[in-house]
Amino acid sequence: MVSSALTVSALSVSDARRAGYTYVDASHRTITLSSDEGSNVVEFIYSSDPTYTYTVHYVDRATGQQIAADDVFGSESNLLDVSAVDVSGYTVEDATGWVSADQSEYTFYYTKDPLVAPPVDEGTSGTTTAASLVEQTSAEATPKTGDDSGTAMAWVGVFGLVALAAGLRRREDV
Repeated sequence: MVSSALTVSALSVSDARRAGYTYVDASHRTITLSSDEGSNVVEFIYSSDPTYTYTVHYVDRATGQQIAADDVFGSESNLLDVSAVDVSGYTVEDATGWVSADQSEYTFYYTKDPLVAPPVDEGTSGTTTAASLVEQTSAEATPKTGDDSGTAMAWVGVFGLVALAAGLRRREDV
């Protein structure tokens, strides 16, 4: 076998021993075998697959304040599409964007939703209706438990009845 030509290939992409590494040099080499074992060496150079770190920000356009926690993640891809998250009380201006090896941060801008007044009950709309006046008046006129004004009114009624009875007896006497 000495003086024989031998072609050697790098590990295939699907080889488990290559996971996380990229081949940097040529994918195969040819050597001529010699009787000197030290010169019968083929070297392939690999490097770690690059990992990119990306950061996505969520910001109120008007105030510049952060309105949701940043998303920070790593990827072996050097170009990724990113999507906005839902933030209660805000509307995103553009829901998609991208990050890359050259642009590792992306900011989504949001506008605050307008405040919406709760629906108004027709009975409390600020206008007075006859039904609401009757309801209010009867509620005010009815004595509450523990209210002394009701006791005084009862005594006035009792005295009125006694006076009426006395007046009727006198008429009978005449």
